[in-house]
Amino acid sequence: MGLENLVRSVRNYKGKNKPYFDLVADPIAFVAGANAAVLYYGNKALSYVNDNTDENRGLAMMGAYAALGVALYGLNKLGVIPIAKKLGKRQFNKINRRQKANALSWVKTASIALAFPILYHTSDFKGTLRDFNYDGRRVVHAFERDKEVAYYEVPKTLQSLVPRNLDPDLVKNSDKNSAEGRFYRTLRWDSIITDTEEKYDMPPGLMAGLAMRESSGDPLQLNRGGDGGVGLWQFQPGTAKHYRLRIYGNSDAMGRDRRHGRDMRELFIESGWDYDTIARLDERVDVRKSTEAAGKFLSDLHRQHSDWNKALSAYNRGKPARHPERTEHVRKSRQYGNYYIEHRGEFVN
Repeated sequence: MGLENLVRSVRNYKGKNKPYFDLVADPIAFVAGANAAVLYYGNKALSYVNDNTDENRGLAMMGAYAALGVALYGLNKLGVIPIAKKLGKRQFNKINRRQKANALSWVKTASIALAFPILYHTSDFKGTLRDFNYDGRRVVHAFERDKEVAYYEVPKTLQSLVPRNLDPDLVKNSDKNSAEGRFYRTLRWDSIITDTEEKYDMPPGLMAGLAMRESSGDPLQLNRGGDGGVGLWQFQPGTAKHYRLRIYGNSDAMGRDRRHGRDMRELFIESGWDYDTIARLDERVDVRKSTEAAGKFLSDLHRQHSDWNKALSAYNRGKPARHPERTEHVRKSRQYGNYYIEHRGEFVN
């Protein structure tokens, strides 16, 4: 008799009290799920803005954050909150009618209970929140970007590479985004770049032009889109590993990886943008090792495609464009390479 009473009590509790639970749980679950979805896709939108702006990234990201805030407010006020209130009212009516919970009600609750942890992990929502924090800090520091990456002082470990006729003030006072500034910064590594070109039988200026295009000759250059590319040659982590370069972190991405880009920026800031410290942790920053890897990579691409323009195109986009000579990357790399050869003799005997 005691067991029957226990079973009856449990059954009654499940049926009669479930609507009270749903009265609170359903609106909260809907509001949480809807806002999580907006934040998830909002992060995708921020990534797009981040990847497709450069000089005005600070303003663009601020605008994107403002738009996301307006969207969150508007969706909640006009859609999410009213629907949540209707869900609560529906459950309240069930309580007034003393309606018991049915099997479908429990299936719904169980599905929600399972869906949240599954979506949390599959969508990497924790990572999404970290991205918002990272992007927010980038907005704050967006206008200081050039100061952060303006690497013109040569550490003692690399001073032997710099041509004697190159005045350090030319590097320091030139605009790193101009052809002249790119040239001076890349010229610092002339000996190792030209040796690598000769080793892999490349046209003179090919690698120098690529370095001017990819990083403005700056070994401490982080990809300006924050996609994970690092160093003089802007290697992605997966490609760097393939060419036996040590990288910081555990990313294997061959393409964009904003999480890795975020981790690299934090490493650079924490290390005070110190070349020797970072180069020990991530060899994409090491001028000697990364240049050798880039030379081998370009040589492999040339072997596959039998054309240096196609190799340059594939270096940038994975596969060569149908008409690589028409793409901005190849045109700029070639133009910079010609500029480099034209002016190199003024500094290198």
